[in-house]
Amino acid sequence: MFSVAVRVPYNEQTNTFDMNGVTDDDGEVVRKTILDCDVYQGDRVVAATVLRWPNVLTQCPNARVQWTDVLRKCRKQDMTWNDVKLCRNINMRNGRADHAEYRTLQHVNTLVKSENDLMVFYIRASPCDQRCTNQQNPLSILTNIKEIKKWKNYVVVFSDVFRPRDGGNIPENNLRESLKRLGNAIAEEGTKEEDKTLNGLQHIFRCYRQQEMKCFSCDDVTDGDTDGVTDQCVSDRKQPDRKLSDVGKSQERGEIQNQSKNVGKSPERGEIQNQSKNVGKSPERGEIQNQCKNVGKSQQRGKKQNQSKNVGKGQQRGKRQNQSKNVRKGQQRGKRQNQSKNVRKGQQRGKRQNQSKNVRKGQQRGKRQNQSKNVRKGQQRGKRQNQSKNVRKGQQRGKRQNQSKNVRKGQQRGKRQNQSKNVRKGQQRGKRQNQSKNVRKGQQRGKRQNQSKKKQKGNIQRGVMRENHQN
Repeated sequence: MFSVAVRVPYNEQTNTFDMNGVTDDDGEVVRKTILDCDVYQGDRVVAATVLRWPNVLTQCPNARVQWTDVLRKCRKQDMTWNDVKLCRNINMRNGRADHAEYRTLQHVNTLVKSENDLMVFYIRASPCDQRCTNQQNPLSILTNIKEIKKWKNYVVVFSDVFRPRDGGNIPENNLRESLKRLGNAIAEEGTKEEDKTLNGLQHIFRCYRQQEMKCFSCDDVTDGDTDGVTDQCVSDRKQPDRKLSDVGKSQERGEIQNQSKNVGKSPERGEIQNQSKNVGKSPERGEIQNQCKNVGKSQQRGKKQNQSKNVGKGQQRGKRQNQSKNVRKGQQRGKRQNQSKNVRKGQQRGKRQNQSKNVRKGQQRGKRQNQSKNVRKGQQRGKRQNQSKNVRKGQQRGKRQNQSKNVRKGQQRGKRQNQSKNVRKGQQRGKRQNQSKNVRKGQQRGKRQNQSKKKQKGNIQRGVMRENHQN
């Protein structure tokens, strides 16, 4: 799914809007840019594809994430879609998407404006009623779509009737109301409030190819219904009964002229690459090129004819209304009652289905929020447990360190005590050794003295004996 806004220049020589003038934007560059999930912004072309999760993981895994809430929850200023898979702080919802038309309209104001140019805003499918044209939805296009009214000439073109991705059906009345809200948003400036829907619908067209290209306005003013939507814009069952050459009749009310050859041709191929391969490249190969070849002449002629025709229609309508006011009211009331009986049933059924769907969505959202809350609680609990565990480890480590320190101190103290004890023992041993030495010395001295004394005594005795012998 993709969307393109093209500023088509007006050729004063041919009095037509000429796609040959869209040459500043290389189609290959446009294709590569939007397939990389970025928005292409040129002087004449702005284009984008839908940005959907998890499709981005295969389409553009290395592209930069553009969702600010994802960056904030992952605590990153810049990251790729592949990085989102590794982010534990976010539970990405499958199917979350920014629609292509929403992304394109965010940058359409960057196009250079020219008074006579034609602004063609193309989207693959008609706008969805739950998001695109829901004023309460923050992703609605009803505000940004008003930017195209800054051009004098502008149209909105789509190819397919919107269908949900799950293949479900949407009541046609919802699709009609969606187109009416879109028409009301793009009504020309100065239009009366009661005429805005009709005026805006005259700028909306559906163009697609079957055997030949068919384009028709979404404005239906038949049967006095001044704010109706043509069946072909809300259903594939009813085909337009106008050939391509007959489109000029409807263009008198402001439609794209019969030169809108190829709008929607590429979208029918079903692939984004084929759809956007040659946007802005050449008239033969571009997706929107040659769509508006003679829109200039036809729009100017159509505008004048439209003004005159609307005056005539208004006079005739007023005359008929004055002549058969009560008849028409009765007929229309009966017709509306008969027609709206099943519509109300369908609306009620759709309302119940939407309510049930919203309830399921709310339950799922609540479940996801509870899961996310439990995950955060678990993470916080784990963090506290880790912190407590680390504190205990630190305390134990400190205790062991203190114990080791005390052991070392005790060992050192014991060592010093042993050294002191050994010193004292050595001193005592030395003292005892000195005392023993002195004792031995005294004993030896006493022994020597005794020996000397005995020797002297013997000498004396021998002297006495010698004297006695001599006598």
